[in-house]
Amino acid sequence: MSFQFGDVVLMHGNDPISYAIEYLTHSYWSHAMVALDEGTFAQMGPLGLIIEKKPPDMPHLVLRHRELLSPNSPRAREILGQMRQVVNDISSKRPLFDYASMLRLGVDLIRKRMRASVSGEEMASFVCSALVDYIYLKSGLDLLPGRKVTDTTPANLEELAFGRQPVFQVVYDSRKASGQV
Repeated sequence: MSFQFGDVVLMHGNDPISYAIEYLTHSYWSHAMVALDEGTFAQMGPLGLIIEKKPPDMPHLVLRHRELLSPNSPRAREILGQMRQVVNDISSKRPLFDYASMLRLGVDLIRKRMRASVSGEEMASFVCSALVDYIYLKSGLDLLPGRKVTDTTPANLEELAFGRQPVFQVVYDSRKASGQV
């Protein structure tokens, strides 16, 4: 599987926190990251922003925004250029993981039985799916209009590929490749 800059990669985890996220969001996916160049990915880890060259080693779903399906079109080149700049800016600021939002999200999901909610748009800290949403928003693609950039879970990103008016196209599903689906 080759990745294109800007692809959203949703992953299924196999640890207690991942299982809790999947259970509370009613989704198979518990983690989100953005593909960069040459197999490098931007994601949030326990200690903050991680940019590393490491392919997904767990079941994963690769989503490509419809505006980026033809990466050489003028519009796609403009968006991808903006994404590169946003990632460079974020890399220099190295945001931390937002543990408070993760805890609040869990409480909200249990209490309200809803699918998503995190916290404000400040650059101070993120959860994984908020990082993805932030990169897209700052690049000119508002994935969830009317919501704060960090009010996003991996389940919300998945829904953007399967709703009535999909924003993403599924370009790879490791479950299908391995015969799990």
